[in-house]
Amino acid sequence: MLTSFFGKSNPINFLILGIYTLLVSCLHFFFSASEISTNNILPLVLTASVLIFSMLLLDFMVRKNMLTQKHTYGIFFFTALAVLFPAIIENPKIVVANLFCMLALRRIISLQSDKNDEKKILDASLWIFVASFFYFWSLWFFVALYLALIIKPITYFRYYLIPVIAGLAVFLMATAYTTITKDSFVWIPGWVEAPNFDFSVYQAPKTILVILLILGIIVLTAFNRVWQIKSIPKKDRPNYLLIVQVLVVAFLTCFFSPHKTTAELLFLAVPSAIILSGYVEKLSNQWLTELILWIFILTPIVFIFV
Repeated sequence: MLTSFFGKSNPINFLILGIYTLLVSCLHFFFSASEISTNNILPLVLTASVLIFSMLLLDFMVRKNMLTQKHTYGIFFFTALAVLFPAIIENPKIVVANLFCMLALRRIISLQSDKNDEKKILDASLWIFVASFFYFWSLWFFVALYLALIIKPITYFRYYLIPVIAGLAVFLMATAYTTITKDSFVWIPGWVEAPNFDFSVYQAPKTILVILLILGIIVLTAFNRVWQIKSIPKKDRPNYLLIVQVLVVAFLTCFFSPHKTTAELLFLAVPSAIILSGYVEKLSNQWLTELILWIFILTPIVFIFV
């Protein structure tokens, strides 16, 4: 049922996944909120809207760079992962930071086309810096940018200096802004966030169960992706492997989170969705595909009531 439905690219799929995002977000809210008012409903709606826009952006990114075949498995998995934990819905800063990282990732992936390389590197660098103002450890995505430059068939030394220039430009603009608005040019201490390695929030039994289930599937499909690299045409291998590298970068972004709430796991959603969609599109066993889809669509709902 789900296989035949999301295995095609129909406009109604986007509508259904958008409604699913709003529905699960509202369920998370009504089961966790101590009081209901416009003060907390408005952030909920805005956060859900950013997640829906992120879903559309992911679909554009996948289609533009031909990361998968023509279907909606990618946005299906992203939506299921994006609404998995209540903390994601309650943390708009991480949702916004993830959106900016996606905008950077869109430019990073397109580097393999050898067109407007300097502009793409500058755009990606600026988006990552903007994301870091919402979530400091988004800066890990610079690793993905430099990895993309390393595996790029044709690259030049000046390319590696562009992020440094972008960083200098951001520093000057941020300094000018704080000087004008706060009469102070000291802003870096408020920007830098020390990592927190207290993982006690992950010790709840249902959280452990969900993480082991979902991450287990993601890790297995990622290993499968690396194992099959030799069967991929040479021109597609850079981006094919880059997505796995982005998954590792996203994991580091989560690991160094200054506040462990499970909301940081949102950064895993994009690379995981691309890897999972690439895996299920090649499965010959339709029952296994159906099972994986049902696991991902039902887990966020079951998580609310358990």
